[in-house]
Parts: sequence; structure tokens; C-alpha cells
Amino acid sequence: MPQPTAANRVAYWTAVGLIWSLAVWHAWEARALFGDGANFFIHAVQLDRFVHFYPARDYAMLASQVPLLAALKLGVDDLAWLARIFGIGVFGLPTAFYHLALARARRDSVLLAIVIAAIALVFMPTSFCAVGEYNAAFALALASAAWLATTDRARLLDGFIIVAMAAFALRVYEAFVYLGPPLAAMALNMARSPAPRQRTSVLPFVAAAAAVIVALVGRYAMVVGLVPLLAGLAVVAWQRPQTRQAIAAALHLIAAALFVAGAAAALWSLVDFVSPDRLDVAPLEIFDVWTNPPFVLGLGAAATVAVWALLRPADLAAGRPYRWAGVWLVLLALFPSLALAVSDTEIRPLAFGQCSSRVAGGPLALVFVVLIWLCRPSSRGPAWLVPIQAALRAPGAAKRLVIFACLTLLATLPTDAFLTRAWSDYLFALRTDVRTHAGIFTTDRAAAAAWPHVLMIEPAMLTCQGLIVRSRPGDGLIVPIHSDADWMACSPGDAAAFGRFFWHEN
Repeated sequence: MPQPTAANRVAYWTAVGLIWSLAVWHAWEARALFGDGANFFIHAVQLDRFVHFYPARDYAMLASQVPLLAALKLGVDDLAWLARIFGIGVFGLPTAFYHLALARARRDSVLLAIVIAAIALVFMPTSFCAVGEYNAAFALALASAAWLATTDRARLLDGFIIVAMAAFALRVYEAFVYLGPPLAAMALNMARSPAPRQRTSVLPFVAAAAAVIVALVGRYAMVVGLVPLLAGLAVVAWQRPQTRQAIAAALHLIAAALFVAGAAAALWSLVDFVSPDRLDVAPLEIFDVWTNPPFVLGLGAAATVAVWALLRPADLAAGRPYRWAGVWLVLLALFPSLALAVSDTEIRPLAFGQCSSRVAGGPLALVFVVLIWLCRPSSRGPAWLVPIQAALRAPGAAKRLVIFACLTLLATLPTDAFLTRAWSDYLFALRTDVRTHAGIFTTDRAAAAAWPHVLMIEPAMLTCQGLIVRSRPGDGLIVPIHSDADWMACSPGDAAAFGRFFWHEN
């Protein structure tokens, strides 16, 4: 493959540096405790084991909790540090997948621009509820698409890696009901890619069918069955080099089967969802996207360039489409300043607005997956796409597209910084409340429930967060006013189960 251009190297390292710096900062500020994260964290600490509630999301939940469980086994009892370590897993998992996508696409300007834009438009404006498994699901889908789109034929090492990603996709998030099929089609296309002629064998098809059946048997049966299969194929490929191309094709076929199985597992989860009432409401949250203006503004910038590419693709080599799109980016970058101008209203970045936008983020991730495939170097798309592909491959146009994607990512940073700072202020106010009160007290007596900290409160999780930030047994126990919460994830009585665990940082 060609070496990345200087512009690509700058864009790649800029994006990688930003997403990992943000992951570390978010983990340090204990942002993983927002929303459901406090519930997962408190139960993992109390039970000293992995916590997982949704079968279709098992792998993402378990993987994100590995650092926390490792710290618990090593005897760490400072909840401040445990919360940060929990954040390493929660933020590190999607960041690692996005890093993988960037690394795979860095030699192709168009694909690199698409991946950076996906991070800016899908991840940045929807990920404040970091514990949400959708963050890992969207990142995994984009990493898988980038992996499949950046090679001209099935290769052995690529095959092992895409099988590993497809196996992880089996139980990540229900969005794979629509993300899985296109990824399966991509993997199947690679399995059929031109290669030296090999004798046709029924074994790959049997292995793929067996993978689907085993995957649907239980939560962990696939892992048990897949490891020996991959080990056996690796041994055969090592001892018989002439079989490597056939094994590479078989691996991509198995990956396609696993992506289909992941979609089937997601569909079954939706049919038999653990919380039917929640399932009835969740799709309607797509209409709440207006509560997350940064998502809309970023999408407006991307849509401007996309429509321009459809109507006048030759203009992509000039600056005109990007100047118009830049208006959206300026508004996006300046949006947090509205909170300073009108501080007593909700015209500001909202954490819960990002949570609602996940419903729109999934279809947008699907759009980027399809774009990655259509814009790959070896793509032979429909006739209407040919002039756009040719225009994008022009050196000037490709470079402008990469710069625009980087500017889009940079424009999301003020909103992220604003919300992270707001979370830190809320957590400090909550710590102050529990340390200056004794016994049980309600939110009407809490500074953490005053404006604007109240915008960070989810009543059902408030008591969990209050328990986590207690520094000694005599600290207060905060509860929401009864009318604010029909259900609470934790109760004041759970304080006794914490034992030696306290938040030791001032």
C-alpha cells in the first residue's frame, strides 16, 4: 500500500492525539459516572465482579469493566481512583476502535477524511453517556468497515482480525440489527475477491454455518468454539503455505457469518427486550435530536458538502463548498458561548441531549459505513457515483476533504470541554453536599440540584452518585424528591455494602 502523504500524517496524528487525550481527560474527571455509569460502577464495586444486564450487550459491558475489576482484585479501595480506572475502560474501548479505523485508513485521503468526520459527527456529539454500549458498537462498525475497505483481496492476517471484530460484534448493541448486514456483505465480497485459483472446498461454508449456529446457542459459546477453530486454521496456514489464500477467504466468510449472527442476536434481543416499556419509548427519542444542537450543526456542515458533491462534484477541488460548510462549523464552535450570554436557559450543550441523539447516531454511523465502502479505491459503484469518486480522488480535492474533516473534529471540542467542565463542577457540588449534611437529605437542600448543576441529574441515579462520593461513614445520603423518581437504582441502605470503599480525594 502507498505511504500516507504529509497531510494525511498530520491529520492522522492530530485525530489520534485528540481522541486519546479526550479519553484520558474524561476518565480523570470521572465522567463515566454520568447516568447509568454510576449504577454499573456501584454494583461492580459492591459485588466485586462483572456486572451485565443486557445479553445483547454483554461483550461491550464486560470489556469496558476489565480495568475496574483488575483494580479491585489488586486491592484499590479509593473510589475516586476506581472511578477513573472505570473511565479508562469505558472511554478506552470506543477510542481504541476509532484509532484502529484511523490507522487502517491513514494511507487513503478520502477514507481518512470519512473516518475523522465520523468521529466528529457520530462519536463526539453522542458520547457523553460514555457507558452506553452504542459508543463501542458504532466505533466497531466503522473500524470493521475501514478494515475491509482498505485491501484489494482477502489476506490471512486481515482475516483473523476481521473475524475477531465480527465475533465481538455478536453481543455489543442492538444497533447491529442494521449495522451487521452491510458489514457481512463487505466481508462476503472480500471472500469472493480475485485471487489465485484454489480448489473449491466445502469446509469454509461448513465452518461459517457452524459459527452462526454456535453463536446463537449462548452468550459465550462462540468464544469457546471460535478459538480452537482459529488456532487450527493458523496451524494449517503455517505448515501449508499454499493454503493461505483459501484460508484467508474462509476467514472472511466466517466473519460474514458472524456479522449476520450478530444482527440475528440483536434482533432477538429487540423481540424479547429486557425492558419492553423502554423499547417503546427509545425510537421516539430521534425526535429529540433538537435538544442537541451541536449534533445538528455538525450534520449541517457535512450535509452541505455532501449535497454539493452530488450536484457539482468538480467543485470539491475548490474552496466554495467548504466556505459554506464552514458557517455551520463556526456556529458549532461558538455554540457553548450561548450559555454565557443566556446563562439561565437551556440554550446550551446538554448532556442528556447527547444521550437522546444516540438514536440518530446509529443510522448516521450506517451512512458512514456505506460511504467507506463506496469510496474505497477499488470501488465500482453505480454510474451516478463515478464522477464523485473521480472528483474526490483528485489530489487537491482529497486534501481539502481531509482538512475539512479535521476542522469539523476541532469544532466539536468547545462543546465537549463545556460539558466536561460542567460535569466536574456538578460532581464537586455533590461531594460538598454529602460532606456537609448528615443522614438522609433531599435534593431541595442540595447545591448539586441548583442551576445549572441540575442539568446533570438523573433522579434514578442520584443516590448512586451520592454514595460513590462519600468520604467517610458519617457523610450524608442524598435522595431525590419522591415526585422526581419513580424508581431508584440505589437506596441509602446500600451504603453499608461499601465497607472500606470511600472517595478519598478532596
